Amino acid sequence: MNGLAPTYADLPFNRRKFVQFCLVADCVELPTWPMFPVRLSTLIRYAWWLQFHGVKGGMHSIRNYVSAVTEWAQACGHPDPRLSEPWVYRRFRLEAPKHLQVVEGSRAKFAIKAPHLKVMAEHAVVSDLEDLEDLTAYSLAFFTTARIGHFYQQSGQRNHTKHLARFEDIKFEPSFEEPERVVLLMPGGKTRCLAKKDPWWTAVGRCSYAKLCPVRLLKLWYLRVFSGDSKQYLFARAAGALPRMRQSFTRRLRGRMAYVGPALGYSGDEFDVTKWSGISFRKGGLSALAPFVQPHELAQHADHASVETTRKYYLSQTIENRAANTALMTRTMFPGESWAAGVQTESVWAADIVDGEANAGPVWQRFRAP
Repeated sequence: MNGLAPTYADLPFNRRKFVQFCLVADCVELPTWPMFPVRLSTLIRYAWWLQFHGVKGGMHSIRNYVSAVTEWAQACGHPDPRLSEPWVYRRFRLEAPKHLQVVEGSRAKFAIKAPHLKVMAEHAVVSDLEDLEDLTAYSLAFFTTARIGHFYQQSGQRNHTKHLARFEDIKFEPSFEEPERVVLLMPGGKTRCLAKKDPWWTAVGRCSYAKLCPVRLLKLWYLRVFSGDSKQYLFARAAGALPRMRQSFTRRLRGRMAYVGPALGYSGDEFDVTKWSGISFRKGGLSALAPFVQPHELAQHADHASVETTRKYYLSQTIENRAANTALMTRTMFPGESWAAGVQTESVWAADIVDGEANAGPVWQRFRAP
């Protein structure tokens, strides 16, 4: 691996994917080994191969994997293969999406919404350590919109634990005794290389709903489990221990969601608990924040690599949004007199109703609301 990583397990997941491809796709006619320098033909074959090997997000996801390979190649001192024949890659990028397999949208997880969190908070007892841990994790994951991998690991392998937050990564301000906010420094991340020492920071503040206040819950958690070792993982219950595995976290979440559905009036057939997992908090938090901030601010809060990612997933408009644009556009007809336009509209509608009742006879009466 050109000395950049001692073992395969230490590589990020998107680089390991390329290693897998090079091992299985190597042939005499189109060799993929050694991996570097990366040929343009290898890059295009890899991009097409991804859709059949676990990458179901369409061209948007495939381009993330391709970018990871080109950045790796350049870090090793090799040129970007896309620039060897730019017109070839540009044509592939434009034409390939028309022929990719359909994205598996049914596998996408739902967002955790405020009503879900409120039901879970009302049923929890913070004096119980299990409830306190879950509520603290749920509150942090929702309000920071951090990826769940910063709190719970997929396995015990070093590659899955290196991004976990520790107690040394949090700071209560202005003081631990009377905190107004907590600053969190997240080591590395999906869009950041850990070796570059480029952490992502975020912060949470106090909120009026005490049962879900991230500052209050994090302080209570700190008092219950912190051993005095700053290297202790944030959601580990002892120094030197690991947090619970991601699968355990998800099982507990779905167990709680099982009583959230009936509490909100849903039947078992309408409320499939498997539709929620760790990413649901990130989706829910960003969806809740989106109407109140500008796209670039939302992208920074989410630690997205670009605003385009934010636009795609969290800035979609509803029917109500589009319909409301009619009133905004009408203001150009009555500059400075939007209120008068509204009054005029109401009077015209009232006149239409009167005329309709007078002229339509029994037909109009038939369609009147009771």
